[in-house]
Amino acid sequence: MGKAANSSRVERWAGIIFSCVLPVFVIISGIITLVGGTVFNFTAALMIIILPLVAISANIVLIHLVDIKWVTIFLCIVILVVLIFFELVILIFGCHIHRFSYYQEEATKEYSEFQGKSPVFSEIPMPEADDVFEYHEFTNRMAIFISKSHYAVYKYNADDYLEYKDKLDEEYVFENGMLYASDHSCESKITIDGYDFRMLSFQTKQYSSLRFPKYMVLIATNDQTKEIVYLYFKDLDLDYFGNLEEFILEDCCFKYIR
Repeated sequence: MGKAANSSRVERWAGIIFSCVLPVFVIISGIITLVGGTVFNFTAALMIIILPLVAISANIVLIHLVDIKWVTIFLCIVILVVLIFFELVILIFGCHIHRFSYYQEEATKEYSEFQGKSPVFSEIPMPEADDVFEYHEFTNRMAIFISKSHYAVYKYNADDYLEYKDKLDEEYVFENGMLYASDHSCESKITIDGYDFRMLSFQTKQYSSLRFPKYMVLIATNDQTKEIVYLYFKDLDLDYFGNLEEFILEDCCFKYIR
C-alpha cells in the first residue's frame, strides 16, 4: 500500500515537472525578450506570462485532483497543445512592440542612417539630422503583420520654434479634410495632448511614394513645449483605420514617448 502511494506521488510530481517545462521556458524567453527592448503591454503580458501561468496552474490542479490517469493525461496534453499553438506565434513570428530610443548624438547618428536607407521617404524633405534631439523606432508585430514607426523630435527655443513652425507650410503640402480607404474614413489632422498632427498630402505628385494608409508622414507641432515631431509610418498590410487619435497613440506607439 505504501509503495503504491509513493509511486502515485512520484508520478504526480513527475507530471507536474513535465507539464511545467514548456510554460517556464516561455516565461524565461519572454523576460529575455522584454529586457531586449520590447514594450511591456497587455499582449506581451498575456502571451509570455499570463497564459503560461494559467497552464501551470491548470496542470497542477488536474494532476492533484483527477484520479483517472487517462483523463489527467488527456487534459494536460490539451492545455499544452493550446499553449504551444499560441506560444509558437509569439516565439517564431512575434507578438509585441519593439522599441529603440536615442538622444542627442546617438539620435543624430540613427536618424541619419534612417534618412539614407528609406527609399519610400527619400523624396520627402527631411530636416537636418544634426539638430534632432530625440529619435525613436518602433516595430509593432502581430504574428506575421508588421508595422514600423519612426519619430524625429526637435526642440527649440521660443524664437527658433516660431521660425521653423512657419516654414512647415512653405516646405510641405498637407492634407485637408477627410481621408477614405476601403469604405472607411478618418481625419487628416488632430490634436493630441497639445501636439497638432497633420498628414502630408497624398494627392500631390511631389510625394508620389506616399500611399494612404500604408506609407504616411505626419508632422506635429507643440506650442507649449516648443517641439516639432516628424512621424514616418509604414505598414504594407494595413488597409484602413477609423480613428486617427487611436491610430497615432496605439499603432504608431506615440503614447510610449509622450
